[in-house]
Amino acid sequence: MKLLSKVATFFNRYKKEFLLWTQVITILFIAVSFVWSIHTYKQLLPLHKSNVVFSESDINISESPCGEDKNKMCDFIETVINNIGEAEAEDVRFVIYSVPFSEKKELGDGIKQFDDKVVHFLQPKTKTTFGTFWLENKEDNKELTLEERQIALLFHLEYTDSISFKHQDKFFFFQYNLGIPKVHSLIGADFNKIYEKLLRNINDNDLREFIKDNSPNKMSLIQLFLKQLGVGIEKTRYAVNCLSRLSCN
Repeated sequence: MKLLSKVATFFNRYKKEFLLWTQVITILFIAVSFVWSIHTYKQLLPLHKSNVVFSESDINISESPCGEDKNKMCDFIETVINNIGEAEAEDVRFVIYSVPFSEKKELGDGIKQFDDKVVHFLQPKTKTTFGTFWLENKEDNKELTLEERQIALLFHLEYTDSISFKHQDKFFFFQYNLGIPKVHSLIGADFNKIYEKLLRNINDNDLREFIKDNSPNKMSLIQLFLKQLGVGIEKTRYAVNCLSRLSCN
């Protein structure tokens, strides 16, 4: 009984302080829970966002006469895009440029092959295409030289994520030879070779900034920096190559 009496006396004496600390602890607990919820949400959000991508294997090229004139042959190019994310992608739009490597062909403003909305809603885990565009691979039945056949294809993909409502800009660089139905990523020496011409011929500001950010000088500096950190040669090449692509898988 004496013990209970002492406890009651102690509680009454420090009742206000006890209630105050109880409130402080409760507030701290709520604050920590709130911060943790935000952290968890940000960690899980990328897993549930839309993610529209495509790669070399999603670009289909077929050769066919350009029209009634059988002497004019064209490459018909179809691109299939895939929303591999968990949410809808809204207002999916493409701007596509083709730039020949040959310095004999100065374009002034590049060749814009496509500039339009592809689809209003692209459901998760679905694919779509926007049709084809074509490039003439013969001139008056004259075979082109290897340099004249080499073409850079630049894709500026835009869409809005339906979860975060953020506008997404993605850039894809490829190269291929006219008449050969196979594309490759535009990286390394080939990217360096056409770098200045891309800047001269592309009027898409976002795309130009992306090209500038991946200049040959910047790539070599990054490669040197990675080597200074002791990153292996293969990892260094991998990191540098990713600079010329949209993302690193």
